[in-house]
Amino acid sequence: MKVFFVEPPHKIWEFFRGHTPAPGMTYVATYVEKEFDVKYIDATSGLEHPWADLEKMIREEKPDVVGLTSVATCFCYDALNAAHLIKLIDPSITVISGGSMMSFTAEDNLRPGYIDFIIMGEGEITVMELLKAIKKSKQGESVDYSSIKGIAYLSDGKVVYTEPRPFIDDLDSLPMPNYDLLPMDKFSLPVIGENAFVMSTSRGCGGNCSFCSEAKFWNNIWRGNSAKYVVDHLELLSKKYGKTTIMFGDNDFLWDPQRNIDFCEELERRKLKDIHFWVQANPNKVVENKKLFPRLKKLGLFQVMMGTESMDKEKLKRLRKGAGLETQLNAMNIVKDSGVILMTMMMWGDWNDDERSLNDTWKFYRKYADVYPLTAMTPFPGTDYYKEVEKKGLIADKDFSNFTMVNVVMPTKHLTYEEAKKVYIKGLAKYFMYWKGIWNAFFSKKPFLRYQQRTYIKLGISNLLGRKWKQKNYMPFEDYMASRND
Repeated sequence: MKVFFVEPPHKIWEFFRGHTPAPGMTYVATYVEKEFDVKYIDATSGLEHPWADLEKMIREEKPDVVGLTSVATCFCYDALNAAHLIKLIDPSITVISGGSMMSFTAEDNLRPGYIDFIIMGEGEITVMELLKAIKKSKQGESVDYSSIKGIAYLSDGKVVYTEPRPFIDDLDSLPMPNYDLLPMDKFSLPVIGENAFVMSTSRGCGGNCSFCSEAKFWNNIWRGNSAKYVVDHLELLSKKYGKTTIMFGDNDFLWDPQRNIDFCEELERRKLKDIHFWVQANPNKVVENKKLFPRLKKLGLFQVMMGTESMDKEKLKRLRKGAGLETQLNAMNIVKDSGVILMTMMMWGDWNDDERSLNDTWKFYRKYADVYPLTAMTPFPGTDYYKEVEKKGLIADKDFSNFTMVNVVMPTKHLTYEEAKKVYIKGLAKYFMYWKGIWNAFFSKKPFLRYQQRTYIKLGISNLLGRKWKQKNYMPFEDYMASRND
């Protein structure tokens, strides 16, 4: 049976100005290729004319099943549009999809009739079982889909949710991603430099932040690969594919202290050359791993993105952040003292925010951080924060393609929705053109910081001029469908 795994055409996020594949779907495609004829299509980076080329490939190669990823909330419509196109081409093709957004809004995604099955949770084992069942069904055998754990589908007009599938205990039991399936020469991530790539070493987070859809999706549980597996993965990417600047796409790379020690020891033993890596971490975990930072810096750690969010104690408590302000300060100093680039995340646009809170937060973090992007509070479906603001009727913009964390989608107690948008855009402009960032763009001794700040300056100028960047091959689905019907 022929199975396509498709990353649908996306409008690339202008902060990154580049694209790398979804780690989750890469693992799933690798896991099932031992049983099925698998093809991986990255329509965003791998196709010159994404929608047209995708349609041509579907028509010519006639897959039996197409799996679609929806790696971020803002990309959910891309998966639905791709499913729509596939069903127009051939209604007999079975379409499956997964990811946190697809799972949390399963009924909405199944009702239009373009997607046949949604994977509710971890994909590898579930997709394998589902594909085997679909194969039997296409051969005329009777199949009971309700016996397959971890899926949702429509039956007689009703959404069926099967029994949840337990998580995989040992992530090392999964095969290393087969990157030969992917157009590896097409991927880039300019914001962190050349030869950049995203890889995953863990799933989930043990935190309980009210706004985090990833923690919710993984039931607030962290599971990680062993240090040996992680370094094997690094070695594969660097030696075979030339990817030497790695963004670890984990919710918290530093969660397991013993793994961090083992990781350092394994990297030191292998003596991998020219490896540079970026991590995301909770302030608590930075403090917990304080002694390792000089060692990590020596081994290639160049930047930490820290989930600080706010310096307001009441806001931190309300958002259920595990790290208070004192812990934040300690963690920021640890990173700065090690010589690693510090990136702090600031969230603005909650109910109690106003222009003063934006300016106060910005002024606070600029004293400590090298990079301190201002993100907009975004109520992601499935989270407790979403339920709270939805119940109060606060979500003014319900177009999920705008849920990028750089678009205001709610008013505040002090600002109307339109006023909040203007205050946020003003804050972004101030950040992008602040003298410290301009200085670092040209004179910082940290090459990765120089590179990032130059990218941000370009972004700031384009936003001020009203000329938002988009990739050359981008075409809205609606425009493609209109041209298709001409």
